Amino acid sequence: MPRRKLPEPKRLPLERLLSSAGKTRLLLSIAQYREITISKLIRLSRMNFREASRFIDFLKRIGLVEERRYGRVRIISIKQRLFFDKLNELSEIWESLQKT
Repeated sequence: MPRRKLPEPKRLPLERLLSSAGKTRLLLSIAQYREITISKLIRLSRMNFREASRFIDFLKRIGLVEERRYGRVRIISIKQRLFFDKLNELSEIWESLQKT
């Protein structure tokens, strides 16, 4: 079965990226650390391994993150500067809402 064509990162609906609290925590963790291991991401996002891996694979396919492997260690990092800037803005807004 052929893979469905994914939308360009700039046209990707925000609600699809942030469709769950776990995905939101995962994205914010990647933005905060810039480079992070999959184990630490899972701990911070409180997602199970399978769910986190699927979402990371989705982010890799649409070109927003990249993955490097060193043996069994997987390092996830932001690939596009625009994505990093927007997530930082979202993170700041979220933190300011939490303080009020």
